[in-house]
Amino acid sequence: MSDRSNNSVMTSSVRAIIGAEVLVIDRDESVRNGVAKLAAEAKMNATCVADPSDAWEMLRERFFSVVVVDLDSPTPNAGVETVTSIKMISPTTSILVLTPRKSYESAVEVIRAGASDIVHKSPDSVIYLKDLMMAAAARSQQRQEMGALLKSASSTHENFLQLLMTTEREVLDLRDKVAGRDPKQLDGQLRVLVVDRSDILYKGLKELAPNGYQIDHAQTGGEALDRGSSKIGYHFAFVADDLPDLPQSMVVRSLSSQNSELIALTFRGPKVGGTVELVGTGTTVVSNFTETAQLVARLPDLAEAFHAKEKQRRYTQAFREKHYDFVRSFVSLKEKLDLHLPD
Repeated sequence: MSDRSNNSVMTSSVRAIIGAEVLVIDRDESVRNGVAKLAAEAKMNATCVADPSDAWEMLRERFFSVVVVDLDSPTPNAGVETVTSIKMISPTTSILVLTPRKSYESAVEVIRAGASDIVHKSPDSVIYLKDLMMAAAARSQQRQEMGALLKSASSTHENFLQLLMTTEREVLDLRDKVAGRDPKQLDGQLRVLVVDRSDILYKGLKELAPNGYQIDHAQTGGEALDRGSSKIGYHFAFVADDLPDLPQSMVVRSLSSQNSELIALTFRGPKVGGTVELVGTGTTVVSNFTETAQLVARLPDLAEAFHAKEKQRRYTQAFREKHYDFVRSFVSLKEKLDLHLPD
């Protein structure tokens, strides 16, 4: 590397640590003051506490590039647990551990806990500690900046995909309009499966539902699953809460897994206190469901919901077919970004 490149790197590192925040955790006031002085000489800001319990709130409220931890504060070897806790709160912070004794076991413990280095408390280590603090601050700042950059890149990546998909939707809508095609119009009928040991709801829907609906009935969960696996392909399934053979939740999950486009609803009634719920949304379609006419009145809303879902599926399918290589590249890059993004 040339002298000019070396100078550029050094200048960048110095600039990165100016104003960096340093947290010192040591029960010895003289040590705290000494480390704070070293930080000031390096143009960094030091905050000192005697006990780790005083540090947690500060670590959550602001970012410290470096934390200097005494291995024996407040008790012998308590610094190992302190290092672990700091790493959980602030993963990109660099941690330096001070120890009054030379111990291989202690060094291994704190490094495994997440410390960057361990320094023996002695006059000979002062300059070394200062250099370590400066280098650690620079690394920590760079990690934080890289994390922010990755988050920005990930967000921009997502926004670009959404913008591209929106543009594609507008193009498809325009093509439909030019071709005179109504995007809300579904070929054939909306097919409805009523899963209920009673035929009250089934007969009521057959009688009251407007044209454009095909109503079928399954008296058991097993029969419903057989029908769901056929080529009919239902758009809606109303599943009662008191089936004679299978749990309602099992029938709903199975029908939905057989057909990802299915809109599943659970119901109790029609009777006083009955309800109709849209599965997976927590939405109550009909409260106090006492008569079939209440559900029939909501069919247009349900049909609109299905058309919206079908339209979105069509958009997504068309986008994937047209931009297959881009989508594959997008997913791969997204996985890599997520892998390196800080928690």
